[in-house]
Amino acid sequence: MVRFQSELGVKCDHCHVPNEWEKDDRAAKQTARKMILMVRAINRDHLAGKTEVSCRICHGGKPKPEAP
Repeated sequence: MVRFQSELGVKCDHCHVPNEWEKDDRAAKQTARKMILMVRAINRDHLAGKTEVSCRICHGGKPKPEAP
């Protein structure tokens, strides 16, 4: 989870309900799961499984990526 803090500039409670970490109540947690699957697929399908794409590529340490 420290990686998300660094790459998105958020704390755990951005996605998680404090003290109820297993809950899926927050939209940010659902979005994060989809984004994780997307990044894994890009690395797997286009970069021979190397971890070259991460959240930081688009997010740059911010919760929402800036438009190009």
